[in-house]
Amino acid sequence: MHGTLGELKAMLDGLIELYGDDTRIDFVHPVSFRSKPRTRIAWVTGYKVGAGSGRPYVRIELDHPRGDLVTEQEIAEEKSNG
Repeated sequence: MHGTLGELKAMLDGLIELYGDDTRIDFVHPVSFRSKPRTRIAWVTGYKVGAGSGRPYVRIELDHPRGDLVTEQEIAEEKSNG
């Protein structure tokens, strides 16, 4: 289960249970600053879902917005149609 959505969900569910629904989760990623490795906090700005070699994948994007923004209403409509 290493690297799967199930593993990530279990981790996040555990953090929510331990610290509460209002807890903020930040993702930290490395950046180069004058050739010195640093880290910084990044927001999840989107994700992509696909199937490579017949296996589904999700790629989470940090500080990298693309495409159109989706409203809560559009999400609800998609769920009710699906």
